[in-house]
Amino acid sequence: MELHPAVAAFLEHQRVVRLAIETDNGPHVLAIRFALLDGALVTVAGDPEETPNLRAVYLHPDVAVLADEYSEDWTRLSWVELRGHATVLDGGDDHAQAIALLRERYPQYRLRPLTDRIVLRIEPSEVHHWGLREDDALDGVEVRGLNLVRGEQRTPAPHIITEYRAGLSTGALSLLIGTDDGMRRRAMESHDETAMPDEGGRMLRYRIDDLEDGLYVAESVGPAEAVHTTYFEVTEATVRRIFENERRVLQELRRRR
Repeated sequence: MELHPAVAAFLEHQRVVRLAIETDNGPHVLAIRFALLDGALVTVAGDPEETPNLRAVYLHPDVAVLADEYSEDWTRLSWVELRGHATVLDGGDDHAQAIALLRERYPQYRLRPLTDRIVLRIEPSEVHHWGLREDDALDGVEVRGLNLVRGEQRTPAPHIITEYRAGLSTGALSLLIGTDDGMRRRAMESHDETAMPDEGGRMLRYRIDDLEDGLYVAESVGPAEAVHTTYFEVTEATVRRIFENERRVLQELRRRR
């Protein structure tokens, strides 16, 4: 089956997922590395001890895969579960293509002989998920970004910045520019604005791919107009560093002038 772009983007963001299989000795859960191939998930027996468990799908082909992202703010929990049918590939074009994709995705595999290892192909028949939005993948293309919680009617959880799959949500976002006496801010125009019923307010969204390289400040508004400020650096559409305070940012701006 064809995966929804938001589901595919979420999975591509993960480095490891959990595979549940049935063996002759009962249920078993494996942490696996994987790649997506034509809507299916493929994994290789990277170590010899993994081979017997993966071969168990000859007799028990029904499997499940779980990918999840945890947050202490439980309104931000997200997960994807795939249920489907697994087949073992011992050779052929599909086996070779799967190995090539896995080596591209995981550099460690490039140093290992894998051509004689079995590949498991998992074709999903059911997909369940939580915490994904329809706009988590725009036009089928993942938009990397940040999440900053913005709440106005309840006490927000600690604000955590993390590389994320959707966009940047915050009260305000500005590019920082060094000056002779400090720095000035250039406000960034948001991509869109949406209501956040679970947060009790509204959310401004910024595509990180649209942000030029530089230092930024994000301000999220909490109860009683309390503002939480976070400073970070963007390089090539990726957050490279998070700064502890404004003083450290000023030092970096002066160094760059």
